[in-house]
This record gives sequence, C-alpha cells and structure tokens, in this order.
Amino acid sequence: MLQRFAAAAPLRRRDFRLFWIGQFISQLGDNIHLVALNWLTWQLTGSGAALATITLCATIPSVAMMLVGGAVVDRFSRRLMTIWSDLIRGAILLGAAGLQVTGILQVWHLYVVAAIFGFVSAFARPAFRALLQSLVQADDLVAANGLMSAGSTAAGVAGPALGGLIMALGGASLAFALDGISFLVAAFALLSAHPIEPPRVTTAGPIRLKSLLTDMREAVRLLAGQPFLLGTIGAMSLIIVTGQGPIVLLRAWVAEQTGGGVQALSLSYSFFAAGMFLTVTLLTGLKVRRHRELLIYLGMAVAGLGEVGFAHVAAPWQMWLLDFGLGISVMVHGVVWPALLQERIPAEAMGRVAAIDQFGMSILYPAGVALIGVLSVAPGPGWTLALGGWLTFAVAVAGGLFLVPVNRPQPARS
Repeated sequence: MLQRFAAAAPLRRRDFRLFWIGQFISQLGDNIHLVALNWLTWQLTGSGAALATITLCATIPSVAMMLVGGAVVDRFSRRLMTIWSDLIRGAILLGAAGLQVTGILQVWHLYVVAAIFGFVSAFARPAFRALLQSLVQADDLVAANGLMSAGSTAAGVAGPALGGLIMALGGASLAFALDGISFLVAAFALLSAHPIEPPRVTTAGPIRLKSLLTDMREAVRLLAGQPFLLGTIGAMSLIIVTGQGPIVLLRAWVAEQTGGGVQALSLSYSFFAAGMFLTVTLLTGLKVRRHRELLIYLGMAVAGLGEVGFAHVAAPWQMWLLDFGLGISVMVHGVVWPALLQERIPAEAMGRVAAIDQFGMSILYPAGVALIGVLSVAPGPGWTLALGGWLTFAVAVAGGLFLVPVNRPQPARS
C-alpha cells in the first residue's frame, strides 16, 4: 500500500498534475483519431498503399528533423515548445474536421495533415521528455514516468473503444474535432503550469551540423563499447519494419476479414493496450532484473508469431486475443529497454543515446512502409502479414542467440 502511495507522489505536485491530465486527455483523443483515420482512409481508397503513404508522410519529416528538434528544444522553453506543438496540431485537426463536415475532405488532405504532424512531432517528442524533468524532483522521476505510461496505456484501452462509438454516432468529423479539442485542452493545462526549467543553452551559438555530428559520434563510440545495446538498436530497426509496419497498416484489413467492421478494429486497439497495461503492471511490480535482455527478444519472438496469426484470423474474438498477446509481448521491450539504457549509459550522454535509439528505430521505417504498401497489393495483405511475422521471429531469435551472450553490463557513471 505504501508503494502505491509513493508511485502516486508526483500527482501531489500541481504542475505535474496539470501536465498529466492534459496529456491523458490528448492521448485519449489521439486514440479516437487513430480509429477514424485508419477506417476513413480504408473506406476512401480500399488500399493498404494509401495507409502506407499516410504513414510515410508522418514518418519522413519526423525522422529528418529529429536531431534538429532535440537541439532546438535545448535552446528554448520546453513548456512553450510543447504548448505551441499542441496548438498547431489542434488547429490542423479542427480544420480536417471542417473539411469532412462540408464533404470536401479527400485523401490528399490526410497526407498533408500527417506531414504536418510528423514535422511538429520532431520538436514535440523531445520537448515532452525534457519537460517532465522540470515538473518533478529527481527522486520522483521513475514514478512520474510510470504515471505517464499508465495514463497513455489507459487512454489506449479506452480511446479506441470510444472511437468506435464516436464513429457510429458522428463519423470521422466528430472524431477529428474531439482530438483537436483534446490538444487545445493539453495546451491550456500547460499554460497554467510554471515548471522551473534548466538554463537555456544560449551561449553555445547557433546549431551547426559539424558540432552535432561530433556529439553523435561520441555517443556511438560509447554504444560501441556495449555491443548488446548497439546491436539491439539495430535489431529493433528491423523489427519496427517487419513487425510493427504490417500490423499498423493492415489492421483495418484484418478487421474487415473477420466481418466485425470498425467496431472490431476499435476493440482490437483496446485489447492491444490492455495487454500493454498488464505488462507494465507485472514488470513494474515484480521489479524483474535477471535475464531482462533475453526477455526482450523472447517478447519480440512471440510478437512475430502473433503477427503470423493475424494473417489467418476468421472471427473478431481471434483478432482481439492476438492483439492482447501482442500488447503483452511488445511492451516487454517498452518497460525493460529504457531501464537498461538508464543503468548503463552515463547521465551526460543519455540525451544523445536516446536520440540515436529513436533515430535507429525510425530510419528504416519509411522504406519499409513503402515496401509494405506494394506487397499489400501483390501478393496481398495476408501474405505480407505472414512474411513480416516470420521475419520478426527470425530477427528476435538471432538477437537472443548472438547478442544476449555477448552482453557486457557496464553501470552508468554520473
């Protein structure tokens, strides 16, 4: 019971409480929007290639600007950067809702919305992570991150199911409008918060490519001394393409094959998030420390088999069961991996290593999405899911066999 109160300690701080509430509402809106976007795109085009194009439009600007975004965030107020990113995304979504209401919305509008979102996220994501450190004391950072993950997962459970209901009541326009309003609520919540931010790097001069590359090379050299960490970043770069890509892009096709329609799709997201929530609860409560590296690859191997199962489902309940299992297996990496990085990377290099981690997971995704879009046309969605699942399983097994044995833990030095 005392541990539960300790875990909720950051909520006693007004600024963090406002931030957490605003982000929870925003993430709830995002999950409503996710259902609407996937279903609307599928109804407009009936094409996995169109879903792939939307994903590319969001991913390419995000990847291209990621390192620049992190550098800019260090030179400006993280709070204001987060507020502006919320306001821009909220306005864009309200505009899309207006286009849908008037019957003007076309699929190319969705491409533009995705591109703007991708660009803004390159600044919003590092600002979000950095701002959290200004809202709580150092002793509460673990609990604060846990609360943010719990809120995100809870939104992932409730949002898609709510999205299916909203789609039935008001269609995509209502879903887009509610997500837009949720961003405005998040921005308003931060306007009322007053975090103590660290001094801005105003004396370092303008951001230059040469200095940025020097910093990145130092971080790569640090990772090279720990082959398990560097190898796992590479393995996850492949798994993001073979595993996440087909499932994200072809979930609507799976729902259609089961005969469950948009309700089956919305509940699949909820079951996936419920599996993630269960993993967060179990691993955080048990405080697993032994064999964590092997656990990451075991989870990825199981996820690959689940992806293969998606190619053969015939009923909504089968899809939901697979999604629940996928949520469990995928979140093992989400819980264990950040802890490993924090333990083994010096604090002064953590930002650069985290950037390399995010960049590594994203760099192959655009090309992979394009390939998935082509494969979804011929030989087809089912074959694409099965192939991606077996490739994910193979990469996970290889990582477990070759990377885990050469793991050399080196505690971080502050």
